[in-house]
Order: sequence, then C-alpha cells, then structure tokens
Amino acid sequence: MRFPLRAAHLNAVLFLAFGIARGSAVSFVGAIILTIVSLYTLTAMGANLTWDNGASTGKWNTTDLNFTSGWTNGNTAVFGGLGSETVTINEAGISATGVTFNVTGDTIAATGANNLTLTTQTVTVGSGLTATINAPLAGGVGVQVEGGGTLNLTGISTIDGGSDGSKGLVVGTTSANNTVSLSSGGTMGTIGLNRRSLFIGSSGATAGLSTTGSNIVNISTPGTSGSPSFNTSGNGTRMTIGYASASNELNISNGAYFAQTNGGGTNTWDMGVLDTGNSNVITIAGTGAALSTQLVFGSNMYINVGTAGSTNSVTVSNGGFFRVSRFGVGVGTGDNNSVVITGANSEVRGSAGTNSFLDVGTVSGGTGNNIQVAAGGTLNFGGSGNSRRWAVGQVAGADTNYIQITGANSRANMVHTGIPLAIGGIATGANVLTDGGTGNHLDVYNGGTLDLDNLDASNVNIPTGSMAVSILGTDSAFNLGNGTGLSTAFVGGTTNFASGVFLKNSSGRLNINGGKLVAGVDGALVSGNGAIVLDGAGFFSTAFAGSTISTNISGVGYFTKEGTGLLTLSGANTYTGDTSILAGTLSISSAFLADAAAVRLSTGSLLNLNFSGSDTINTLWLDGTQLPAGSYDSSYGSLFTGTGSLLVSSGVVVPEPGTLALLVSAIAFAGFRYRRRSAVVAGGCERL
Repeated sequence: MRFPLRAAHLNAVLFLAFGIARGSAVSFVGAIILTIVSLYTLTAMGANLTWDNGASTGKWNTTDLNFTSGWTNGNTAVFGGLGSETVTINEAGISATGVTFNVTGDTIAATGANNLTLTTQTVTVGSGLTATINAPLAGGVGVQVEGGGTLNLTGISTIDGGSDGSKGLVVGTTSANNTVSLSSGGTMGTIGLNRRSLFIGSSGATAGLSTTGSNIVNISTPGTSGSPSFNTSGNGTRMTIGYASASNELNISNGAYFAQTNGGGTNTWDMGVLDTGNSNVITIAGTGAALSTQLVFGSNMYINVGTAGSTNSVTVSNGGFFRVSRFGVGVGTGDNNSVVITGANSEVRGSAGTNSFLDVGTVSGGTGNNIQVAAGGTLNFGGSGNSRRWAVGQVAGADTNYIQITGANSRANMVHTGIPLAIGGIATGANVLTDGGTGNHLDVYNGGTLDLDNLDASNVNIPTGSMAVSILGTDSAFNLGNGTGLSTAFVGGTTNFASGVFLKNSSGRLNINGGKLVAGVDGALVSGNGAIVLDGAGFFSTAFAGSTISTNISGVGYFTKEGTGLLTLSGANTYTGDTSILAGTLSISSAFLADAAAVRLSTGSLLNLNFSGSDTINTLWLDGTQLPAGSYDSSYGSLFTGTGSLLVSSGVVVPEPGTLALLVSAIAFAGFRYRRRSAVVAGGCERL
C-alpha cells in the first residue's frame, strides 16, 4: 500500500513526537518513527478519500492520483465533485470500506473482469441524489444502502450474505426514502450457498428493528431459474420488508426472476412484523416476471404477508408468477393484508406436498385479511397430509377474512388431499373441525370459477384429488355468484370429512345468486345445519347416482338441476322460485314447492315425488310448453316417479291421463312453442 504523507501530517507527527520524547534525542527519533507508522496505519485503515480526478484520467486504481492524490485500499471512496462523472476501475483487487455519493449522476464502471470489493457494507447516496454502480460488486459482507437517494446497480454482482444470513442487500436501516434498482443487466447472481438475504426498511439483524420507511428495491433485469436476476440462497436466508416501518416496496418486472433457493432449514419471508410495519408491498408484474420461493432439500419456505402490521400486500399482475409453499396472509393482529392475483396469465402457485399451508387470518384481532383472484388471474394451490392448515379466520376474533375469485376467466384451482378448505375455523386430523372467527367468507363472483376437483389430473400444477369446503364459526358464508354472469364451483370430498359444502353451524350460509355448484364426487353435495339461500339463479349439477342436499334451501331465487345423475333434496325447503330439471333426476322428499311457482321439465328428465300426498304449484312446463292444469303423478311415467303428486292450478283444461302423451306430442308437432327467457343467462343456456 502507498500512503501519501502531506506537510500537515508531518507537522502533527513532529509535535506529537516532541511531546512524547522531549527528554531524549534517541527517544525523540524513535517516537517520530513510531508515530508516523501509527498515523499511516490508522489513516490507511479507515480514511475518506475523495475523488477529484486530479490526474485527469478518470481511472480508479492505485497509481493514478485521482483520489486526493491517490487511492489506497481499505478506505472509503467519496464522490463529491461536479457530478455526472464516470469513474472506471481498471485495476484488479480494488476494495473499499464503503462508498459515498455527495453529488448526483456519478457512475462507477469497470473494465474487463475488474470489480469493486466491499470490506464493509455501506453505500451512501445523499438525499435526492442518483448514482450508478456499473461495476460488479463483490465481498462477503453484503451491501447496505443508506442516505435517502437512488442507487442503480447495473453490474453482475456476487456479494455474499455472510455465514448467518444476516447480510445481503440491506436497504434503509438507518435512513428512509432509499431506492435501489437492479436494471440494465444488473444482477445479484448465484454463488454456492452464499446465504444472501434481502432486507428493505429493516436491519439485517434477526430482530430487524429498523423504523425507517418508504424504501424501494426495483428488479427489472430479465433472468431465468438457472440465471436469476436476484438469488437469495443458503440455509437461514431471510427476507424482511418493513419489519417495523411502513411503505417499503419490492417491485419485480420486465421478465426478472427472483429465486429463493435454500440449502435446508427454515427460510421465512416477512412483511410488516410489528404494528408499525404497514402498507409494505411486493409486486410481480409482466410476462416472465417471477418471484420463485421454492423448497429445495426438503426444507420449509414460508411467506407472511402482514403479522402485526396492516395493509401489507403482494400483487401479481399482467402475467407475473409467484411460487410459494407456505402462505400466510394476516398471521398476527394486523388487518387488511392481501394477496392479489390479477390479469390474464398471472399466477400464484403452491405445491409443497405435506409442507403446504394456506393461512388467512390466524389470530384474534386480525380482520379483513384476504386473497383475491381477479381479471383472469389464477391461483393454483395443492397439498397433502392432515396435520396442516388451509383455513380462513382460524380462531375466535379472527373476523371477516376471506378468499375471493371474481371475473370471467378468474380461477382458483385448489386441492388438498388431507383436509377440507375451512372458512371460519380449522380442519385437522381425522374429521376434527374447530370453530374460529365471525363473518369469514369464500366468494366466487362475476363469472369466476373455484375448482376443488382434479380427479382427472386436468391441471398439472396441483395434485390429483378432490377437496370439500367446511363453513365453520359464526356467520361464515360461501357466496356463489353475485347476479352478474354465471359463477361456478366444483366441490369434491376429503378423506374422513363431509364431502361437498358442509355448513357446520346454524348461522353458516351458502348464498347463491347466478351460481352453479358442481359435484366432484358422489354423496353429499351440501350438508350441515346452516342454510342455502337462493337470492337469484341457482344451478346444481351432478353426474352421480347418489348426490344429496340435506341442508334447508330458502330464498326467492329459482332452483335448476343439471347433469345426468340423481340429486335428492331432503331438507325442509322454503324457496319460492321456480324449479327446473334440465337433465337427470331430481328427487324431493317433501311437498315444499311454492304454490305460486312453476316446475319446468326437459325431455328425458324426471321428477321423483318421494312423499305422500300432493304439492300445489302454479304452472307445469315441458320443453318450454305449458301443460294443462290438473293432478300429475307417476301415472305419467315419462315425467314423474314416486308416491306423491303435483297439483297444477293454472293451465289449459286437463285431459284424461291416458291422453296426456298424445296431447304433448300434438302440441310439439303443431309447432306451438312458448318460451320465457330468463333475465339470467347461464353460460349461453336458456332458462326454460
């Protein structure tokens, strides 16, 4: 190393030496030498050397006198000249204890394989200033960005994260409003088991107690799984966004690939840990953009979107992709934390076998936490084993949390082979259902689709299997349709639990308004102590021989049976709308049909009147043609079976039973057709 000794330094040395050794000439000379060595060593270890381009070469090396007469490794490089200068590292082995930018527009570049090694981690960009490091960064201490300015990293960096995973890229531990952008080829690439972590608005320490906010990391350099734009790797790596601070952001776009590839242990990503950690954001936007948090070597990967903090969010949009094995949204007392998947080809995927968790609202006091799939987005989530949780509003006091799928082509494909999806509580073990919070709900709106049935392995992103829904707690609901379009839910069964939709408590509701419920397995389609409320059109489809609905059905809407199978209604039903059978057989166990309602049949369908006595209705229709008033029972074998009868109060004069078939044929042959189109059109199908 070369240290430039100046006159001021020499005067200080002489004065100090004279004070130490004034009694002895020999001692005086020795003290001078000792003091020079000491001052040389101290200065070389930690001085601020300021760039002044004194040699006019623009080069950063140890020979050109461009840093206050020259550069010595182990010092902090300070840039404070005119600004908008380019400084080029053209010598191997350049290292610094830190870098400070006091002017805007400066760029650090490098030639060939040269890089900048940081021996301590801080890069400071002054408030409101912009700087660029186009040289690769290296070193084992990570990089910490402070000062309140914007730092563009455009080189291919390989900084290490330290042996304990507490380092990596740390933005905004001691200051707010910092921005770091990896763009224009800038990456933090893969080096084996380097334990590189990411902290935004949080310190790199385990506690993460930074309270500075509004820090941003933008990653827009395209990457792949084999060559990530940013890679957090190694046992114990972590990501924390806004541990105790607000409005921090991680934005991934333009085909960037963010990978979490660990080497064992538990790797947890947190957003908003303390109650001051609010409104922190991850966005994954654009085709090819990927935040891939994946399990490697069998370890557990968890992302917590909001613990005690509120309004933290992950948004996947415009073709973005996010993969995670354990998903927690609102895992503490925080409110209104969310995951939003929106736009065609946008996907959140979780498929971790027995390690799969899906937690929305897990503790008392956490309300309004949610997962939303909208505008053509897709949620693909799978799991197995009966000791895990797929639950919304898990305990008392975890209220009004929800999952919502809304919009045509928006879809949630979800299969867990060990437990049902629990709304308002938890399902674990062998048929153990525990009540939780109040007012939690599952919504399928505006033509969206919920598919809990993958028996034919039609979706390769989730396991083969079929899953049910359990509505638990107080005032919990499954809302299928909101009057716009036809919203569809395919429901199945889970080992040891009730199949289909199970409404455990009397306040549980399956609300249907322009919705279709499709049986994925034989047996109970809807069961339990709650109620089905028809607020509009309700379609129920089965291809099985033993599908049942034992839950009471109420409301002003109408009931339509679809599918070639048999569906039996055994509840004390009170709905007042029409009943239609488009295919297969509908069996009713009591005379509940409303006196003012119509029954509409299609050729080949059957209505099984499985009760004693008669049930009065207003009109009876076959294929859109009104049939005569009168009494109908199993003697009209092509339409009715069972011991009961229908008493039709309105219609043409009823003929003798033996002539009914001739009359129907004559009406059809004459072309007399009367159809009443419903205001609700289900997938292009006409309501008869």
